[in-house]
Amino acid sequence: MDRRSGSADIYAQRVDSAGVAVWDTNGIPICAAPGDQTDLGVTDDGEDGAMFCWLDRRSGYAIYAARVTADGTLAPGWMTDGNPVVTSASNIADLRFTADGAGGLLAAWSDFRTDSNGDVYGQRLGGSGAPAPGWPLNGVPVSAGVGPQRAAEITPVGAGGTFVVWEGEGPTHAQTLASSSDIFAQRLTPSGEVQPGWPAEGVAVCNDPADQEHARAITWMTYTYGATADSGLIVTWVDHRDPTNGPDIYALRLRGNGTITPGLWIPNGVLVCGAPDVQDFPVIVPGVSFLLAWVDYRNRSENGADVYASNVAVNGAVDVARVPDRPLTLGSPRPNPAHRLVTLSLELPEDATLTARVIDISGRRVRTLTTGPQARGRHDLTWDGRDDSGHAVRAGLYFVKVDTQENSQARRVILLP
Repeated sequence: MDRRSGSADIYAQRVDSAGVAVWDTNGIPICAAPGDQTDLGVTDDGEDGAMFCWLDRRSGYAIYAARVTADGTLAPGWMTDGNPVVTSASNIADLRFTADGAGGLLAAWSDFRTDSNGDVYGQRLGGSGAPAPGWPLNGVPVSAGVGPQRAAEITPVGAGGTFVVWEGEGPTHAQTLASSSDIFAQRLTPSGEVQPGWPAEGVAVCNDPADQEHARAITWMTYTYGATADSGLIVTWVDHRDPTNGPDIYALRLRGNGTITPGLWIPNGVLVCGAPDVQDFPVIVPGVSFLLAWVDYRNRSENGADVYASNVAVNGAVDVARVPDRPLTLGSPRPNPAHRLVTLSLELPEDATLTARVIDISGRRVRTLTTGPQARGRHDLTWDGRDDSGHAVRAGLYFVKVDTQENSQARRVILLP
């Protein structure tokens, strides 16, 4: 957001591979309309340009979008300050958007026009900025359940179709577990209708009695020899069904018809990580398998929040790496700041092959302190403020980083003149 004119506006800049600004020195205005523009999302348009989508308060509650070409000019059909995705007198929240695979964009959001708890609506704009055929100006209802419905993710299917994932209460869930949140999905055709074979209320990805939240999803194409490719959906989320370990990470794969994919996938998902304490905010990346990463507090007392990841095979098998009973512990540098000599204690929970290095703020190696097998137990690492060539390094900020096959930790060192 840019407040050079007072309210929150949207500006953009294109930077080439050499780090040189391509457009105007201080960027180009995407939207400088009155009121605040917030919750910005951006993606490429498939033609070296970019698409933008945001919440807009120029007049009531609205979502607007814009498309610019590679040279920073508006694409044909797109207006100064954006084209409307939805305009409403009621609140709008939880904006999600993506390219539609056909030159336009898809958006989903939480909408309060008819329900104070919130429903989920969707919209598709074509490449020229107008609603795609079949889509009304203010979008189509994706989910209008009894309780609160919150948009979580939108991902394209083919040329213009979409999966929408949301968190909320199903058709009967609100009467029995009004405080619980589940994960649901719906598939829409390129013209905004429910995909044939999918129920009007969507399918339950996970309706375990506990809460599910922070869902993320991607489209997954399955190719079978002699058959038509199937566009399915991979969903991951934070799950509270285990009260002893804290929130965990789960995932589920659906076929294009909304049914669970055969293999190890089971109703309500497979457990990806059930480590102690909190796992939160998962993300998912496609590949030969699915890479899931999340924020993890299993080592809260030593490190605070870490980031962990795991591969999940297309059949639902989770690649579980063995984790030591407790991680390596790299103590604080002593003294810090220091004029030259610095000492850090290292505690290994088991025998390990490790590398301990000093790196600068750009990530370049300055000094290798040790490398090779080390026995479990306590070790001291010392650095005399010199690089691998024996030259004294300049004063400044450095990091001592220790890596093993299963753990990595770093500590900051300030070197004084």
